[in-house]
Amino acid sequence: MGDLFLSCCETALGNSELTDDIFTLSAAFLSAGASNFISSLWSVDDLATTILSYFYHRNRAQGITSADALWQAQMELKELTLAKAKESLKNVEAVLDKFTEGSREYEEQENIADNCQEISDLVIQAKNLIGGEKRFNHPYYWAGFVCQGEG
Repeated sequence: MGDLFLSCCETALGNSELTDDIFTLSAAFLSAGASNFISSLWSVDDLATTILSYFYHRNRAQGITSADALWQAQMELKELTLAKAKESLKNVEAVLDKFTEGSREYEEQENIADNCQEISDLVIQAKNLIGGEKRFNHPYYWAGFVCQGEG
């Protein structure tokens, strides 16, 4: 089944009122064949979660294990600034010029550039809502996610 990333509120928490066992979504999906289950311990911020999810999936696509991909995504979100987001976009756009328009490589790089542009836009939105240089450095934004499964 692969990885599951649930960003809904408190998806890592269980319910022990029915029996002594704690029933959780992670236990259900892992029992059903999921390799890894990323879930949240509290009501998470939608904007931060969007960026964290992008970083996580980008890391997994690079072959990083689920637990390490989550940790790296959390640290990247924690340290994210508008300057870093713009620098990433600039770097991706520079690589885009190396490929022929219409080629598979160009299309892939263009998708990455679009994602980087969206991240920059989200960081600008966060600046207006949250303020500060490192808008997501408070643990509320990044520490609520856990990885269960094979790691």
